[in-house]
Amino acid sequence: MKRALALLLLAGCHIGPVCTSSEPVTRPDGGVFACVNSDDCPLPSNTLVCASTSDYVNDCVSCQNTSCVRFTRTDCQ
Repeated sequence: MKRALALLLLAGCHIGPVCTSSEPVTRPDGGVFACVNSDDCPLPSNTLVCASTSDYVNDCVSCQNTSCVRFTRTDCQ
């Protein structure tokens, strides 16, 4: 019974490569938010501050070259 439950739980997991995309976080006037560190960036809803590059697989915002960038998980192509 435990083995069947474990197999059932694993069937719902996505095993394989994880891909991300990134886009600048823009202001209402179309400009990009400037930053010194990731905490300076505004957080769109359901988005976290990226603590490291491993967080890029989640929806998170990071400061990259003095601009705020949002990373999101996407389907690999």
